[in-house]
Amino acid sequence: MKRYCILNKVIEGLITLKDASKLLGISYRQMIRLKNVSYQKGLKAYLAEIHNINLSYKTLRKILINAGLHEPRKKKKVYRRRRRREEAG
Repeated sequence: MKRYCILNKVIEGLITLKDASKLLGISYRQMIRLKNVSYQKGLKAYLAEIHNINLSYKTLRKILINAGLHEPRKKKKVYRRRRRREEAG
C-alpha cells in the first residue's frame, strides 16, 4: 500500500523519482521501471474495466507512442565492418 501511495504522488508530481526511490529503499532506475509498469497496467486496466476494451501490449504501446506518452527504444547503430586486406604470411 505504501508503494502505491508513493507512486501516485510521483505521477501527480508531488515528489520526485529520486525522493520516492529513497523512501521505498530501491534504486532510482528500479523506481523508473515501477512507474512505467504501473502506468501501462493502470491504463490497460482502465480501458478494460470502464470501456470493456482489451488491448494487447503492442497495441497499447503503439497508442502511447502516437500520443507522445511513451518513447520507443532506440535501435543500436550498426557500423560497417572494415574489410581486411589479404597479406602473405
